[in-house]
Amino acid sequence: MGVLFGSVGMFGVLVCFVLIIVEGIKRKPVKKIALSLLAFFVMFIVGSVIASNEKKEDTANQTPSTTVDLTETQTEMNTEESIEATEEVKTEAVQEDKTSSDEAGDNEDSLSSDNKLSFILGEEIGEYGKEVTLNAGTEFEENEIMFYIPVGSYTVTNNSSAAAQLTVYSGGPEKDGEWETFVDDGTCPKPVVIMGGETGDFEIGEGQFLVLSDGSENILFEMK
Repeated sequence: MGVLFGSVGMFGVLVCFVLIIVEGIKRKPVKKIALSLLAFFVMFIVGSVIASNEKKEDTANQTPSTTVDLTETQTEMNTEESIEATEEVKTEAVQEDKTSSDEAGDNEDSLSSDNKLSFILGEEIGEYGKEVTLNAGTEFEENEIMFYIPVGSYTVTNNSSAAAQLTVYSGGPEKDGEWETFVDDGTCPKPVVIMGGETGDFEIGEGQFLVLSDGSENILFEMK
């Protein structure tokens, strides 16, 4: 509206100036034209003032929008930073969990290597023994213990004072003529004799069992 008033006023002023010049040349009275000039000039001034106020109002109305836009932008930035921070925390937590798992695995490997299988055999059946009777009902009847120990290589320590013989068999007992004996199919290692207080090497294979000599006790087996 202010722009319209201003434009009409400016146009009127210009027209009035032209008329005054023309009438002056013709030497005619210009009083009415001067009044019109004044009216158009006032209209121009009023239009300029109104246009200026409208511009200020538009500027004031646009400022909150800019503020809102800035606020929304800042909020989006804060949200993105928060998401990035959360992702970094999650990544660090995963890395820490992985490190803890690796350390736990290393500890388990260390324990498994340090805690090797070991046990003591003697005249008791224990965990691995099975008692059998050879030549039952005869004057040569004897009770023996067949030890089915885990397959592998061992370091054997005789913690008693008497010598101990370790003999490996693959089967039996079976009759050999009139007498029952254990069987060696040719795959069994040779018997091992370990004196009291000494240490030796021993090995047993799949499907084989161990028999100790009479009186053997406190024989320590440690798997290699």
